[in-house]
Amino acid sequence: MRENYELIDLSPDLLPLKAVKAKSEGARLVQICAVNTDYGYDLLYSFAQMYHFLTYKVPLKQDEEIVSISDIYQSASLYENEMRELFGVQIRHMKLNYKDKLYTIEAVTPFKKKEEEKKAAPKFTPEQIEEMKKAAAAKKAAAAKAAEEKAKEDKDNG
Repeated sequence: MRENYELIDLSPDLLPLKAVKAKSEGARLVQICAVNTDYGYDLLYSFAQMYHFLTYKVPLKQDEEIVSISDIYQSASLYENEMRELFGVQIRHMKLNYKDKLYTIEAVTPFKKKEEEKKAAPKFTPEQIEEMKKAAAAKKAAAAKAAEEKAKEDKDNG
């Protein structure tokens, strides 16, 4: 059986409902992580059930709060504490809050994007992003075509 992967954009307010649904369907929590973005963070919540892997990408502004899912999945507590301590993600109603003492580190939120880093980050317009996507798709298509032609050539010569 082949794995099935899904990536779904999700509004922060819908996360607890989706976590309850995943839990009720027997899915396990695989991982949670935070990634810095120009607007704040992308939080990635991954669930798995048999060969189906589902990841919710939750965009969150840097000053916005998200509700904990640790009352649904206890293991979420470690991930949430890590996001809070390292990135500064604001999480409400954490079942187990280490109060920024999960890691023995000197820096406060070392992975949180600082104002000067935000200004230095390259900014792309939606049009530029679309062009980059098109160029990547064309490159992928050309590579697939070349591989197909090579396979045909090998077959003809073999």
